[in-house]
Amino acid sequence: MSSTTDRHVLTARKTARGFTALLITFVMLTAAYLALGLSGTYSRGLTLLGTVLFGGFAVFTTVQMITARGGRSRPQLVIDEHGVKLADRHRLPWTQIASVEVSGMRPRWFFVFSLGFRVVTFVDTDEQGAPPRPTSVLQRYRRAIYRSDYIVMPYALDVTADDIMAAVRHFSTVPIGDAGVGQGGR
Repeated sequence: MSSTTDRHVLTARKTARGFTALLITFVMLTAAYLALGLSGTYSRGLTLLGTVLFGGFAVFTTVQMITARGGRSRPQLVIDEHGVKLADRHRLPWTQIASVEVSGMRPRWFFVFSLGFRVVTFVDTDEQGAPPRPTSVLQRYRRAIYRSDYIVMPYALDVTADDIMAAVRHFSTVPIGDAGVGQGGR
């Protein structure tokens, strides 16, 4: 935990590690569309669309990697005595967190080979004054799969799931559960 003045705070930022596989995928898809276009297998319009689309994703991912490497990315997770703050989300106070769970990626039938990646879920209570309920499709999906839309994937951050759990224990008495993932891993 990093220390600021007299209080301890866990601050997690993106790392380039989380983008490397994504970049490789987008570069391979861009190359595949270029190859299909040069071979004449698909129409020029479809080839151009795929090349521009996946090439754009590759450029975007490269910019994200550079930002993460330079340490210029804003905090994705902050845990302190007031609660949990995720990037672009309302702060979730400790009084509105029912439990914190560690699990593998879900749904399990899709992520059969998740390589031990862990997901930390902050399950919020249904109290009055809680942050607004999810409105986007992604937030509703997270709530359906993980029982909360406050989830963190430590693999893409500069902390581990164990670091996050240690910070939760340090700042709160919220129950912590392990959904069968075991120790270690990100």
